[in-house]
Amino acid sequence: MNTLISQGGRAITKFQVVDRINDIGWQAHQGSVAAIIQLLNEKLAQSCVRTRAIFSDGVLQILCEAARVEQLEQSPLVEQIQQILESIAPRHIRRVKINSRIVREQQLLWLKEIDSDRENQLLWSQEITLIQPIL
Repeated sequence: MNTLISQGGRAITKFQVVDRINDIGWQAHQGSVAAIIQLLNEKLAQSCVRTRAIFSDGVLQILCEAARVEQLEQSPLVEQIQQILESIAPRHIRRVKINSRIVREQQLLWLKEIDSDRENQLLWSQEITLIQPIL
């Protein structure tokens, strides 16, 4: 066996490390924003909602975009995102701000644009706090 690391009397092989590297759920749990967004997009695909995110100033900023306003109804969307994130339980992420707008494909600096003109850029915005799992 090709042992890489010994953790608490348990050895981890190179193959297990590779499995973890390819495990999006594990990466999301570790706090990878890219992995969190991948899982959110997979789970929100039926709703035709796409997400983008950035971790800024201790807050996971999520942008939800859809083609139509009714796809971005605040209450059910916030509840769904909170449930998804709490099931992932991302390490070191407690505060989340969910922003929504009609889709604009070619805007890479979306957070800067939103911060400079919230009134005209967003349909709504809501901050939530994730319940942390008891370990």
